Amino acid sequence: MNLFQKNTLLLLSALFLFSACSKEEAPQKQTPPQSVSTMNAKAENLPLNFTYPAKLVSDYDVIIKPQ
Repeated sequence: MNLFQKNTLLLLSALFLFSACSKEEAPQKQTPPQSVSTMNAKAENLPLNFTYPAKLVSDYDVIIKPQ
């Protein structure tokens, strides 16, 4: 790159930087918060029931002998 190209690139970069930073935008309207429904939770003890629909079957028999 010759000196002219370097100076041109530097000048354009500086102009781009300053022009991008100096723009003032009008403040945009903020959307109002959306309404949501709420519920109150109540603590309560519930009985737990566990049922399993399968039966465990093994292909191997284990014989345990006392010593």
